[in-house]
Amino acid sequence: MMQHRLSKNIKIIDELIEYLYKRGCQEMNLDLKFKKSESIFIIRIQKDAISPKCIDRLEERLNIQRCYEVEENFWELTGDSEIEGENELVLTGMMIDKTELSFSENTLEIKIKRLEK
Repeated sequence: MMQHRLSKNIKIIDELIEYLYKRGCQEMNLDLKFKKSESIFIIRIQKDAISPKCIDRLEERLNIQRCYEVEENFWELTGDSEIEGENELVLTGMMIDKTELSFSENTLEIKIKRLEK
């Protein structure tokens, strides 16, 4: 069960890093916290590294309701496609519970939280 959880978390992190990299982020800081009841990922980038439109899209796609049924059946597809545009990050959004974006000076912080069943 722990390996399955780790595999899902790695897919989520991979998808987020790839999204940011494809949009021009060359430097990212990543903090990971794995607790028994939750996993927390924090990614920090220079806020001018990607456009405001990409930031809005990121926030919109990651703040959809978590869907456990979809997660269990389709999590392996996350990160394996070349989907860009409208459906990008949708599966990722369905695998997380909460996303917070915050700005401080020149930094954008993306905080992702996944609660464990």
